[in-house]
Amino acid sequence: MGEIVLHNQMVTLVDDDIEDMYGDVNWTFKRRPSGPDGAGYAVRMERQDDGKRKMIYLHLLVMPPRDGYLVDHVGDLLDNRRENLRYILRSEAGRNRQSARAASSFYIGVSWVEGRGWCSQIAIDGVNRVIGWFGTDPEGEIRAAEARDVETQRVFGALGRLNFPDPD
Repeated sequence: MGEIVLHNQMVTLVDDDIEDMYGDVNWTFKRRPSGPDGAGYAVRMERQDDGKRKMIYLHLLVMPPRDGYLVDHVGDLLDNRRENLRYILRSEAGRNRQSARAASSFYIGVSWVEGRGWCSQIAIDGVNRVIGWFGTDPEGEIRAAEARDVETQRVFGALGRLNFPDPD
């Protein structure tokens, strides 16, 4: 495993052959416009033949895009080793997003409905489906998140984003 130090002294993890190819290039950190605070990518700017500048993402050099697929980080966005990258369909990409900041619950797929309590739901092919209602007590929120994880694993398998991922 190799490392490339970015312009701001952050470090991105790479496979040894990628470190050999791109370790001497000036890379920087580009914060992701949405998502958790501090998350971002290793990037560099490259001047094109027409004089315009183009942003180059390191993970797309490690795994070049395929028609109809996106390159997705399984975990940390600064871990650009092949084992942390995968090809996914665009429709699968939304399953990796974090819970919205203004949401009533910290957990993905869990919301508070006044007068009813904690609701667990999941989006399948663009359609929200209610998994169940889990009461008004604080533990209901956790039960709802756990129920959503069970349904996420059943429907999406390894591509689903869990509230309580295995610590492996």
